[in-house]
Amino acid sequence: MEEMENGERLQGQQAKAPF
Repeated sequence: MEEMENGERLQGQQAKAPF
């Protein structure tokens, strides 16, 4: 579930990783 934290950090890459 650490990916969730990364998702918030990489908001710009949200299109690449939908989380």
